Amino acid sequence: MPHPSRHLGSYTGPFALRMFFRAVLLVGMVLICSGCRPADRGPIVQLTDSGKQDEHQEHEHFPEHWPEDIMQASKRISELLGGTAGSTQGISTSLELADLVGWLPVLAADSDLGREDFARIDAWSSDWSPLLRKHAQGAQGLEGLGNLDQLTQMSKDLDAICRAEQARIDELVRRFSE
Repeated sequence: MPHPSRHLGSYTGPFALRMFFRAVLLVGMVLICSGCRPADRGPIVQLTDSGKQDEHQEHEHFPEHWPEDIMQASKRISELLGGTAGSTQGISTSLELADLVGWLPVLAADSDLGREDFARIDAWSSDWSPLLRKHAQGAQGLEGLGNLDQLTQMSKDLDAICRAEQARIDELVRRFSE
């Protein structure tokens, strides 16, 4: 028969403290290794109104005219200002332009642009977004917007930044593919 002082509940002092910390450490390691979230069960599948299955990837919903990247946004802004853009379904040219200029900092942050280029783009967006948004609320076209020449210059500068970034990316791809 084991001695009563050897029972786990009767341990006191430094040994009991070490045992407690070991147990906490073991539990912590198990939680870290296994994770505290449910196992990945694949994509969430929902039925649409038509009864077809639809994979639901994210809860965020982006507008139809959300560009893939800053380069696509720059191209679209140039098209809108140059009058060569086809209209986006259900949105005015002024509102689309206001949205694109407002989204520039987010798109720039998602790119590999340097700090100086990002700061310029962020400043342009801060300067032009309120004016473009206010203008878009009216029923005027882009012709009624004052300072259109300055906005066009901003678009050209943005295009130059994007071309330089694309050239840098192309050079990196060429260098690493050799």
